Amino acid sequence: MKRLILFSLLFIFSVNCFSQSIRNDYYYSVGFTSFNKFSINEQLAKSNLKEMQPYSLSASIVGVNRYIKKWQINAAFQWGFNSVSNQKANKMTNLKETVRVGYKLFDKKNVRIYTGADVSFYYFKMLLSSSSNTIDLNNINPSTQAGLMELYDNVLFAGPFFSIDLFSNEPHAVRILVHTGHTFYDSKWSSVGNSTVTNAVSEKINSIGVDLIYPLIVKFNNQGNVKQ
Repeated sequence: MKRLILFSLLFIFSVNCFSQSIRNDYYYSVGFTSFNKFSINEQLAKSNLKEMQPYSLSASIVGVNRYIKKWQINAAFQWGFNSVSNQKANKMTNLKETVRVGYKLFDKKNVRIYTGADVSFYYFKMLLSSSSNTIDLNNINPSTQAGLMELYDNVLFAGPFFSIDLFSNEPHAVRILVHTGHTFYDSKWSSVGNSTVTNAVSEKINSIGVDLIYPLIVKFNNQGNVKQ
């Protein structure tokens, strides 16, 4: 994950060194992503646990766009959570780092349309715990405390996206982004701690999502205007 974040930052900011006609903006977003069924749900069912819901609500912690003529380069870091937890005590969260490259298909009357491809790195973390578990702080040796399990999985997605910018020539532009992803790499579910996981499960999942993006900061180009 650290390598992908470093790569995306170097790639995005190096573009600035080779172009003088560029517009930058920084943004936040909220979104909804749906996955097809998680493979680990079969193991949860065998243990009489409810399945994890295959969708996530997410919000960008930070995002940045670079516009170079008809091209758009985007990087975002998002945090998401499973909207319906597996029982009251169990839940899944995810961190997502995305790099997108898009081409402008349409630009007229404050409306812009882009399409392109993105690569996303997901870090899924699942917490399974017993709601009746009691932790004694006078005896906090992990080996004597049962009922808590943390698992994680790293998944690399790639796929196309489509976006439409409304009020695109104004600082308060709003973007609607539709994206899909297909698994290209999966590290299998592993223990967050030092425990050894046997019968490890791989995820081969697809995703589709919608994000609503709103800029925080707009930096103007050398001509002093927002329009490219």
